[in-house]
Amino acid sequence: MIAGGSRFNKDIPPYTIADSYNKIHGINSIGLKRAGLDNARRLEIKRAFSLIYRNNQPFRVAAEEALKSEWEPEAREFFEFILSSKRGVCGTAGPRGDSEEME
Repeated sequence: MIAGGSRFNKDIPPYTIADSYNKIHGINSIGLKRAGLDNARRLEIKRAFSLIYRNNQPFRVAAEEALKSEWEPEAREFFEFILSSKRGVCGTAGPRGDSEEME
């Protein structure tokens, strides 16, 4: 989901909420629920998000490491999207509102 009036020059990973300028705010939990994903799959997507956005590794390194484990198709899609990005992926809003990018 993307907020109106936003602009992006990087890729936005699936299942996320983005706004402003290249900022990811988290997982679109409501959209996932409306799409019919059960609680276990939604939690796994949240776990995948945390592995990428809540650690100190570059996004690509974190995604490569994560794919060494077993994941449901939605989480695998999330990691593979990050690895396939040519422009890089949007970061999260930092403590000062700046975009934190680990690329």
